[in-house]
Amino acid sequence: MEFFALEPAGELNVYLPQQELYGELNAKGISVATARDVFEAAFGLDGPVFTLISSKGSLLPENATSTDDLLVWNWIPIFSERARELLLSLGAMPGDFARCTVGAEPRHLHLPRACLDVVDFERSTFGHFLPVCVDESLPFRIEALALKDMASQEQMPGVFRPVNRLGQEFSELVVTGSLRSKWTLERLSSARFRPLN
Repeated sequence: MEFFALEPAGELNVYLPQQELYGELNAKGISVATARDVFEAAFGLDGPVFTLISSKGSLLPENATSTDDLLVWNWIPIFSERARELLLSLGAMPGDFARCTVGAEPRHLHLPRACLDVVDFERSTFGHFLPVCVDESLPFRIEALALKDMASQEQMPGVFRPVNRLGQEFSELVVTGSLRSKWTLERLSSARFRPLN
């Protein structure tokens, strides 16, 4: 089975005006649960309102819209309704998404309630390691993904976020080859699929 890291390939970026939330969001590293809690406490069920930014860094008007099916804020993917529907059809759960607004249109933050402990750290390769204490480093940026239990590959959902040895999430959102094929077939935009095999 093929795996890919889903990465943005569009020209636009997003900006969260509430700068005071950045510290809370990053306090526990890459943590989906922390992001979900911070957003719910600050914005309720309507979620945050992001502003679009051009590739040159200038803010776009408040009512600007984007045709990109994938945007990313910090490490959190933001999907269009079409992209969300595709992910749901390939194993994502409705509770994995939280509402937000980008510019003038509703979008969906991908904040899965369950992240998977599936990475075989001995057989996988990583682009970087971050020191976390004197005798331990944390793998960062998956280059080649090997799963702990190869027999379970066929049961993997079409999209998942793996965890590292300390239980924190990797920044990569991993997708299967079937999701990549359907993304292309349905002409969804603004995504790059970086091979992990």
